[in-house]
Amino acid sequence: MPQRHKLKYDPELLNVVLRDAQPTRSEIEREPDARKRQDWATRLLGSIYHDAEKYGELHLLDPRIVNFCEIFKARNGGYLPKSKGGRSPNQHHRLLIALAIHDKVKALGPGSNIEAALWDTSIQMGVSYDYVKEIFYDQDPEWLRAMEIERAHRKHFEG
Repeated sequence: MPQRHKLKYDPELLNVVLRDAQPTRSEIEREPDARKRQDWATRLLGSIYHDAEKYGELHLLDPRIVNFCEIFKARNGGYLPKSKGGRSPNQHHRLLIALAIHDKVKALGPGSNIEAALWDTSIQMGVSYDYVKEIFYDQDPEWLRAMEIERAHRKHFEG
């Protein structure tokens, strides 16, 4: 007999999560983080629903979760909320790695092997080569601006 998948949610907290997922207008106006709480609760309920659907256990879910998700799907073109996913942006650590890459490339001189600088930096900073490469080639305008500001800041204080 196949082993049953255990649904991952605490039934005792369900009332709170459902309340957070469907706040009233007055709750939203009174509280500064109501939207964040609503987004989190909606994603959590969507995740619970998705897991149950994946394992064919929708019938085991609390009907309030199923109703909430079915209504959400109807309003959202048939889709549940997607998780933001991805790595959390640790900007300070990324900036330190980017500056280490910049220093390494500068030390090797013009026409140097960028790949060697990336490998050296990954070893020096204790992170993967792919992560260092992702940071080096990141073309996000906000990221490039932060890099320029930090370089200017360093140049000013180094003399």
